[in-house]
Amino acid sequence: MRKRIIFAAVLILALALTIGCGVLPSGKKAPEATQAPATKEVSVKETPAPTEAPPTKEAAGAKTGEEGQELDLEKYFAELDKLNSYKAKLTMRAEGTDKDGNPVKWSLEMSEIVVKNPPAQEVTMTSSGQEAPLSFIRIGDQQYILMGEGTCMSTTEKEAPETFISPEDFATELTDARLVGTETVNGIKAKHYVYVGESLPIPMFIKEVKEDIWIATEGYVVKMIVEAKIEDVDVGTGTIAKGTVHWAYELLDVNKPFKIEVPESCKASVPEDIVMLPDAADVSSMMGMTTYNSETSFDEAVNFYKTEMAAKGWKLADSTEMEGMAMLSFTKGDRNVQVTIQSQDGGVSVMIMTQQ
Repeated sequence: MRKRIIFAAVLILALALTIGCGVLPSGKKAPEATQAPATKEVSVKETPAPTEAPPTKEAAGAKTGEEGQELDLEKYFAELDKLNSYKAKLTMRAEGTDKDGNPVKWSLEMSEIVVKNPPAQEVTMTSSGQEAPLSFIRIGDQQYILMGEGTCMSTTEKEAPETFISPEDFATELTDARLVGTETVNGIKAKHYVYVGESLPIPMFIKEVKEDIWIATEGYVVKMIVEAKIEDVDVGTGTIAKGTVHWAYELLDVNKPFKIEVPESCKASVPEDIVMLPDAADVSSMMGMTTYNSETSFDEAVNFYKTEMAAKGWKLADSTEMEGMAMLSFTKGDRNVQVTIQSQDGGVSVMIMTQQ
């Protein structure tokens, strides 16, 4: 029996792409002109996947054909952190009928490339009813969310990256597993286990579960397939009164080279001749608007923009200043930029809006 299975969390994985805002501490510096974060790409050279002599059946903790073996999957999930790079793929589909017998279908596909050093990540997701793929890219501390063609939001994030796709979303412990043999899956030698259960307490709508899991001799999960019956599940495209659900997780291209680049539509969030305060943090750009936080004082920030924008060839066309807020309008040829600076605890927030 499983101790933990997360089905609903996977259905709303798109919400995990939402980037939170906040002020990150940073040492104060004398204001000087800086540009938007430089665009970057990262690649990793191929390194051999770890190899070792296949463990004996006794060392693996189960004998072929025996019932009632327990797998501590959590320790196998942790082994992914030891890989330098990999690609993971998750597919989900649910289908059945509603209470009136009408067919209901739903599907989701996700792929994720993870590079540990230097840190980089690329996630792509599509689901039923979604017009265009949703993509998330992280290179170092810069994040990009691509929503349809040409729509990009970029932010900075100091926290360590977390993987989006993990077999831990299926279970952390599995009992009554049967070892059926050793197989080669995606070019990796792995032990194949099977679990079959009549029902699961979490979530209540899952019945008659069958799970196949392949664990590499090096200790990480290579593949996992889950089949189950479901009842009364809202899948977004309708409510399945009775039906089936299918999960499939695969680990591909272990320690292979990957090249993760900034999407073209994300490269010019802020033109080079528009300055930002040197300690800009929590930078977010989308559709001609950029916002960020700074520990610079309000008066210093206002003077900075008046001075540095003029140095870049911009003319101050209008200025509205009041206590704790300033709205500065700049022009250069047929281009217009409005900079709004607002005082906040520990510094200022800045919003830049560009118009061609």
